[in-house]
Amino acid sequence: MSSSSSIDYGDDITFTGLVKVYYHNDNSSVYPSKRLWIWGTSVAGSEYGFDNQGNPDDFGIYKIFDLSTAVFATPDMTAMRFLIKNVGSWGGQSPDIVTGFNKYYPFRTNENGKEMLTIYCVDESTSVSTYNQKADALGDRLSEANFTSWKTISCAGTGVPGDRKASDVGLCVSYSLYAFPQSYWQLDSDTQYSSKESYLLSSGKPNSNAWTIALDAEAVCTNIYSLEVIFASDTSKIKARNVSWLKLYDTSKFESDYCYDGTDLGYSRSNGQNYFKLWAPTAGRVTINIYESGTPNAYKDASDKENHDAKYKTMEMRYKGQGLWSYSDPTPFYQGRFYTYSIITPEGTFETIDPYAKSSGLNGLRGAVLTDEDFEKATPDGFATSLETMEKNDPIASPNDLSIYEVHVRDFTADKSWVSLAGNANGTYNAFVEEGTSYESGGVSVKTGFDSLKELAPKAIQLLPVFDQDNDERTLSVTTDGVTTTKKPDYNWGYNPLNYNVVEGSYSSDPSSATTKVKEFKNLVKKCADNDIRVIMDVVYNHMASTSDNAFNKIMPKYYFLTNEAGYYYDETGCNNTVATGRKMAKNFIVQSVKFWAQQYGIKGFRFDLMGAIESSTMRAIKDALYDIDPQIVVYGEGWRVGGDSTTQATTSVVYSTLGDNGKGSVGCFNAGGRDGLKGETQDGHPAYGFMSQGQADLTDDKMYNAACTYLGEDRYSTLNGLKTPPSQTLNYVSCHDNYTLYDSMKWCQNQGAGASGEIEAAMKATLACSSYVLLSQGISFFQGGEELFRSKLIKEGEDYYDTITSDDACTLPDGVKMVRNSYKYGDAINAFRWDRKLTYQSYFNKFAEAFKTRTTLVKEGYLGVDYNAIQGSYTSGGTSYKYSRLWDDMVKTDANGHRAILAAQTEFSKMPSATLKDFYSILGGRMNGAKDTLGIGNGSLEVVYDSTGTYQSGDLLSDSQLANNAMSVSAYQHLILRRLS
Repeated sequence: MSSSSSIDYGDDITFTGLVKVYYHNDNSSVYPSKRLWIWGTSVAGSEYGFDNQGNPDDFGIYKIFDLSTAVFATPDMTAMRFLIKNVGSWGGQSPDIVTGFNKYYPFRTNENGKEMLTIYCVDESTSVSTYNQKADALGDRLSEANFTSWKTISCAGTGVPGDRKASDVGLCVSYSLYAFPQSYWQLDSDTQYSSKESYLLSSGKPNSNAWTIALDAEAVCTNIYSLEVIFASDTSKIKARNVSWLKLYDTSKFESDYCYDGTDLGYSRSNGQNYFKLWAPTAGRVTINIYESGTPNAYKDASDKENHDAKYKTMEMRYKGQGLWSYSDPTPFYQGRFYTYSIITPEGTFETIDPYAKSSGLNGLRGAVLTDEDFEKATPDGFATSLETMEKNDPIASPNDLSIYEVHVRDFTADKSWVSLAGNANGTYNAFVEEGTSYESGGVSVKTGFDSLKELAPKAIQLLPVFDQDNDERTLSVTTDGVTTTKKPDYNWGYNPLNYNVVEGSYSSDPSSATTKVKEFKNLVKKCADNDIRVIMDVVYNHMASTSDNAFNKIMPKYYFLTNEAGYYYDETGCNNTVATGRKMAKNFIVQSVKFWAQQYGIKGFRFDLMGAIESSTMRAIKDALYDIDPQIVVYGEGWRVGGDSTTQATTSVVYSTLGDNGKGSVGCFNAGGRDGLKGETQDGHPAYGFMSQGQADLTDDKMYNAACTYLGEDRYSTLNGLKTPPSQTLNYVSCHDNYTLYDSMKWCQNQGAGASGEIEAAMKATLACSSYVLLSQGISFFQGGEELFRSKLIKEGEDYYDTITSDDACTLPDGVKMVRNSYKYGDAINAFRWDRKLTYQSYFNKFAEAFKTRTTLVKEGYLGVDYNAIQGSYTSGGTSYKYSRLWDDMVKTDANGHRAILAAQTEFSKMPSATLKDFYSILGGRMNGAKDTLGIGNGSLEVVYDSTGTYQSGDLLSDSQLANNAMSVSAYQHLILRRLS
């Protein structure tokens, strides 16, 4: 932290000249291994070496970028976004650095006729500090200035060792400690300078490179404590650093004195008063900026001559205790305008959006001043009635009543095979629910988009993130060599959160409008409800897109992130940061956030990304709060994380052991055991083998049992560890957005990728059978959208991304085509639904739709969606105890060809007390050496409920005369549901 850490550098500026990123590390031996990772305004980035990598100068190593030609640069860029890392990996990764050009422009130089900004970067181990002048970056400096108690500050100096003794490195000759309250920051700069000494709190001459400062009284969070130091290495310079509160965040005093208990943070209007409330206990000053426009000058249209950065009004907030800053007045003129906070903290001076904002202008940079009445006006007519009618006419008694269809808003209608009849742009909220669209070829047509979804009739859709993401939401017209083209926003799955309570704007017809995106998303929810389809949100509270360019960190430094004692960010998410979901105010924010989405938008479920990195107590609080709003709201997530060893976070084992039904419902998680057993999990970057794709000779008992347990709604990985896995907590699935599509996996496994760039009939049959087995099993069924079209993600040589996609994101097939596993940034050509495939594979689509509808019927009849007792309950016959629901153990047996490729399971409803239902069977044929095999089924009469192959039709009867020796024929890749009539 430089002595200029609290300088306000003014409004953002754009810059298209040269930028020199100059990196210094006290340990010069690391230079050969260090690289830059640079990105623009999207999730895509690239690694760059330094220009003088092997020949560092007196400062270090540097890289010069020409922003007029750099691939990551845009003409409206206002900041550089980069981090430092080790070559070829994410080892040694620094926190991300987002630093505005306005900080460096006053010190610009000229290089070969071009303006050049120089960003001096000094590696501080836990962070990288940036300076605009070399002199400030050089020499000994403070490496530590932390409160270790409410009356103690721990300090340390560092620097380049050279040939000095260790005790001389960072040796402090003298220090001065100042305590600056709000009144100081309200002074003009000249008065601050002249009155500075009146705020002197302590001084000393430690003559050491590690020392402590004892205070006479307890420190006050709203003071900014600034430490100025003179080092022995250069007594002509003063180095400064503001003291950090990080080590006190988890103390009882901080929680009792500085955490806010209210639920009214953000903007609100009631009783004729406007209220702005912000939790920022370590801030020295907070002001509110009101703007006429939500679009900063840097992002406005070139033809727009208005000054969008002119402030309509600025108001001073007052500190009220418990960390709360507040402002209120009766002025009615804020409505329809936008606001930000200007805040001074120990980390510097920032202008930022309110993290509690409920809508925003373009790109989520300015919060919208919206009242309850504004939200009402943005609500489609009949919205509440549609939701109430859906829940009344089609209630869910348990989460395992659900069939869930995962889909990305943009993917669903991005392809040219989806054509609007109403002028809706492809890939938008409006396009998603447009009715009446079709694809026609050769005189034959099929329904597309929303009408196709209605044909499938899932009970819920799970939308990939639709909260505001860290991206450029604009659709731009770009003219090159006289040719004008339309540039859509960069493709993004959405796992880069910016504003949690704001609807993403890139899917809106007008991303700059605070209310249009609200209305359009609400319309999507309403249209789904009108068709008995619930909307579930995929939410990402485990990490944030950036630690630097982040409202939470600007307002309350490092409070919302997990760090170690030294201040390093923990990475349990693969995104270089992890939200501290156990801290009181982080937990409160998440609970209030999901409540907002449930109450304002009618969201009926939440899927938590990397739930295993979220505290289980927070997940319990979330479920309890949502139950109080609507007992039918479901909560589930990924029971894993990327790193870490916490035993209190909501991993799969913790979910099953502590997050069951406490009277307010349970939290669910994904069935990894069933997934791996049925489909196999990725190995060495390519699809792997499961029951559906493994040859009989290579099947194992474990793989077969793992797969078969899906029918029971059981995660066998967990039950083998002694845990109970109720079906109401278990999501059965075989594919989702962040891995190979099921069809691609089945294709690859037919012949280790050979022929997988084409269409393979056997893989289609396997995909359908595997999917219907999941859909027609106990537990919550989860289906990746597009599998019904045999969605395939392939890149051929010469196509976009072929040369740049990494082995982390794709595998290369024998013919050189790349099969994409992780398509999060690879555009519409890879991700869009191709509706012409529905026409080509209409008969298969119909069987997928039949499976969805059969599940719904069986849930209503009581055969599926059963409670845990129907799985684990038992009866006694002939002195032997049998479970009502069980696998056929004799299916796991071998013959001359190895294991038999048939799974079978049943539920004996007839043995349950007060039985009214018939015995029920699920039979699945896998990859067989021949075309079919036989399975003993007993005598009597059986009714076919579902057959994936169409050999039998629903309602067909199988009697003794049709079964050879009480055995039935089962084909490869055939899934059958049978009901015993006698």
